[in-house]
Amino acid sequence: GLNQFALHTAQGLDRWVLLVCAAFTLTVLCSGGGKTLEEDARLAAQIALPALVVVRLMIEVQRHEELLRQHGYSVHLSRCKI
Repeated sequence: GLNQFALHTAQGLDRWVLLVCAAFTLTVLCSGGGKTLEEDARLAAQIALPALVVVRLMIEVQRHEELLRQHGYSVHLSRCKI
């Protein structure tokens, strides 16, 4: 199966490493506590992929942009590079 996973390219290798890291993080998180897999996956995403959490938040804000305007809110998203 690995030859079909595109490990012969740099991008395929990057994806494989990301999947391994995500699987390891989920395994560690699921080993203790009494949380569901979904809760552990959400926590793993926050730890391993904080940019994904930010993008999902931005999408949610944009999706509700009209509702926010109706209630007098104006949202401006910008990125600050430190």
